[in-house]
Parts: sequence; C-alpha cells; structure tokens
Amino acid sequence: MAVLLTEDLFMVEFPLNLLPEGVQEGMVLDMEVRRNEGQERLRRDQLKRLHEEVAAWTHQHVATFSQNAHPSPARVSGGALVTGEETARTPGSLAHELEEAAVEAGMETAERP
Repeated sequence: MAVLLTEDLFMVEFPLNLLPEGVQEGMVLDMEVRRNEGQERLRRDQLKRLHEEVAAWTHQHVATFSQNAHPSPARVSGGALVTGEETARTPGSLAHELEEAAVEAGMETAERP
C-alpha cells in the first residue's frame, strides 16, 4: 500500500499495483474517479441472470427430488450436479464464472467464508 496525500493533506492508502509504473516518493499524481454506468449495467444483468438460473435450477430440482422419495446419490463435478443419468449446471458454476470475469477485469471480489 502507498500513502498518498491530497492537496488538503488527507492521507489516502492506495494499492501500489494500481499506481503507474515507476512512481516514487515525492511525485505529484493527478487522479480521476468517475462512475462507470456500463459496468453497473453489466453487473446488474449478470446478477439478474444468476438469480434466474438459481430460481430455475431450484424449481427444477425441488420438483424432481420431491417426486422421488429416494433420489439417487448426487455429486457435484466441475460445477455440474450429477444425479444418476441427469447432469445439470449448478448455480454456483455461474457465480464462479462471474467471479473469474471480475478478477480478469481487475475488479476486487469478496472473499468467500
């Protein structure tokens, strides 16, 4: 972390990897922070897709499991739920894809418990 001082002497801790290469103590930096509405829309759309996938998966599998008094053992393999002959993508697989895309785009993601 780097400690930056604003013109009015507020201290701001800032990740070194987000500063330009070669920055050294005593240099003056200009920075701009602006809203990214395009990324906001993208994240809203991704969250909506994830919500719809979770709802569809839950609806499909709750109905399937409630019809079978003794469903076959299930296992999760690579983001897919495998039950007997049936394989379905789990909601967590889309969440994992979104997290990977965020990391690739340089966005921070919340750590999982």
